[in-house]
Amino acid sequence: MIGNAAEGEAAARSAPLRILLVDDHPMWRDAVRADLEGAGVAQVVGEASDGAEAVEMARRTSPDVVLMDLNLPVFGGAEATRRIIEGSQDVKVLVLSASGEEEDILEAVKAGAAGYVLKSASAEEVVDGTVRVARGEPVFTPSFAGLVLDELRRLAVQKPGHYVLPTREDQLLRLVAKGYSYHEIAQRLSISAAAVGHSMQNVLTRLHLRHEDALLESQDVAEASSDDPTSRGQRVLATLLFTDIVESTERAALLGDHRWRDLLESHHVLVRGELARFHGREIDTAGDGFLAAFEQPAEAIGAARAIVRSVRRLGIDIRAGVHTGECERVGDALRGIAVHIGARVAAAAAAGEILVSGTVKELLTGSGIGFEDRGTRVLKGIPGQWRLFAVEEGVGR
Repeated sequence: MIGNAAEGEAAARSAPLRILLVDDHPMWRDAVRADLEGAGVAQVVGEASDGAEAVEMARRTSPDVVLMDLNLPVFGGAEATRRIIEGSQDVKVLVLSASGEEEDILEAVKAGAAGYVLKSASAEEVVDGTVRVARGEPVFTPSFAGLVLDELRRLAVQKPGHYVLPTREDQLLRLVAKGYSYHEIAQRLSISAAAVGHSMQNVLTRLHLRHEDALLESQDVAEASSDDPTSRGQRVLATLLFTDIVESTERAALLGDHRWRDLLESHHVLVRGELARFHGREIDTAGDGFLAAFEQPAEAIGAARAIVRSVRRLGIDIRAGVHTGECERVGDALRGIAVHIGARVAAAAAAGEILVSGTVKELLTGSGIGFEDRGTRVLKGIPGQWRLFAVEEGVGR
């Protein structure tokens, strides 16, 4: 098991986790309950002995974490996992199974499980895995990491360019497969343990997307992943800034068409001026929203701060979101999952707020820019949980 169990347990003791145990063997459920409650990290709020009961119990009890067996009556643990997460993406699922078969592990992870622990694991490993999954970290064992590497290589052969890991994530996964802990990897590569965890979450997201095809079914991403060679573009790493006007519909109705057009024109002039000042490239404008790309995340945040201040002179507020990720560049357009994530980050922001993904925060470690933790959020249409941060006013200008 990866990570520091004592550290995880201490963090969880102040607020016991709500746990749902799913296994068709009552004695096994009793043993796991004793391990969790004995460690002082959890309160078991429900138990289920088959897949259908697990889905219903999760709906009724709203647990933080479901500990899920795979071999269940009615329908199996992978299907139960999929249905539970479809019902509420706030719920994390950690598979606790006797099976170490590759097919079982990958099926569970593709269904949305945040980790996989064998029943032969120690009590400490089960407790540690539960705590880590609850706080948004995927649980990778060395053997699990090796399977994920093999699966992503297979997918990359089937669809070149779409399931190849970025160099950093591939490097991290290889180190996990060799048995290094997140903390050891962080020290080895001079990055934070949180950055390691976020990269591992990105790896899981790729597998979740392969299984669910949640984004690949939408028109623009489907075009980007077409087998037609003319639709393929260059893969680039970009920092994306999304902005839009808060309550624009209500304001347009209040002002009327003519005054609203005048306001939009003034807004667009100010936004474009700040984008130019901070070396941003305008990618798209739709109504009152902008998408721009930057080479450096600090420039994107600088532009967002300036835009927030500038448009207030017009009596309006905007919301903004910043995310860094790999995109596909086709002509002047950017496509791909990172674009969707950036849009969803912006949509989660309040009036006058600039939200960034955990990726952006980690990239700006030591920059002097201040961030406030806004906790984990479910981003519509994006698998998994995403930790978001608000840019602090007046810090690191």
